[in-house]
Amino acid sequence: MNNDYQTYLKDQITRAESKWGRKSFYNEPFKKNLAQSWKQVKDTVGTPETICCMGIRAGTEVFEFKEYCPTAEVYGVDITENVKTIKTHLNVHISLQDFNHLPEDWSNKFDLVFSNSLDHSFEVLETIKEWRRVTKAGGFLFLELSTTPANNIEHSFDPQDIDKLFYYPMFEIYRLWETPERNIFTVLLKAVKR
Repeated sequence: MNNDYQTYLKDQITRAESKWGRKSFYNEPFKKNLAQSWKQVKDTVGTPETICCMGIRAGTEVFEFKEYCPTAEVYGVDITENVKTIKTHLNVHISLQDFNHLPEDWSNKFDLVFSNSLDHSFEVLETIKEWRRVTKAGGFLFLELSTTPANNIEHSFDPQDIDKLFYYPMFEIYRLWETPERNIFTVLLKAVKR
């Protein structure tokens, strides 16, 4: 790994730790939006057996997904040591990982991969490829993407350009819906067979 990546890691860990315990993003509007998006996803794809949430901070979405899919095995990944303090229960797994580099034995593991943190990736396309690697063929990538970067180390996305970012033969765009009042949009992508 090069120095730029090491600087990125340090910045991400520092930012995650500075926000630990703050509710900023994980508030009632976030939960409501996730619930509405989840209903649309579930109506489209059914109930996944394995789910992985990338960049979970304090773990809210992990437990939201467990509530939506009580029988699913749900994983949560974050880069800060603080995730080790999250209390888990049956079929909930919290993992201290860099979502840009996931365990090799996770290849083709998940029916559904969720994140609202792609804007925090080091190199967006490489992170997408990594998330595709851990998504089963025929599985889904469910993303909430920001149209405005929050600071100078984050990326922003344009719904008009989404097909250039998530291209065949990795994914097929299944559905896209916007939430303009929050400057985000949600995209559901199907992982195509290799």
